[in-house]
Amino acid sequence: MGLRNPREAAAHGPPSALVVIEIENGQRFGKKTMGPIPRAGARRRSRLSKRIVGLALLAMALVTAAFAVTVARADGETGLHWNAVLAGINERPTPRDTQARGVAIFQLSADGESIHYKVIAANINNVIMAHIHLGDANTAGPVIVWLYPVGGPPPAAPGSGRFNGVLAQGDFDATKFVGPLAGKPMSALVENLTAGTAYVNIHTDDGVAPPNTGPGDFPGGEIRGQVKPTD
Repeated sequence: MGLRNPREAAAHGPPSALVVIEIENGQRFGKKTMGPIPRAGARRRSRLSKRIVGLALLAMALVTAAFAVTVARADGETGLHWNAVLAGINERPTPRDTQARGVAIFQLSADGESIHYKVIAANINNVIMAHIHLGDANTAGPVIVWLYPVGGPPPAAPGSGRFNGVLAQGDFDATKFVGPLAGKPMSALVENLTAGTAYVNIHTDDGVAPPNTGPGDFPGGEIRGQVKPTD
């Protein structure tokens, strides 16, 4: 399209790009808008805003976890430290398509008899359980320690909605071991954490049949990560 002379421009009104600029700037600077905001555009901006907020919360959670690991190492060099980074792609036997993420950190006490832990999650819905499981990266293994609910079971109620932040933190000793580790000493868990043969799994459930319909509804596990020694 060729350039219009001033008289033609006045007759046809401002170009569409200018209308959009006027609309967007009008909200911020009090300028009178040229017309109503298109509904589709408003929906797109709303979805984009929610996504940006979610990513910001996730970044904050991961930064918090990294800081916590650093502080733990600085404050307690007498103990061992481990961490796990949780994502849906790590789930077995079926990786999960989800934007949820998480981090778990662990620190062995100075006497070697208990472990302090913290589980942080972001962009996740309907959390019902979190555990340490026994198994390598390609195995769906049994539960050996409950992390959430703290001191569980039973699982939390399904359909709890969105969660961002510290999901669980506390301490446990060998009396909390279940499954194949029940009755064994803390050294048995420490061996698996160090060898990479244990993982953390966070489970979700929307409370509506059938299961596994999407994010927020993976009772077998939505995000998981192998535990490894903290560098």
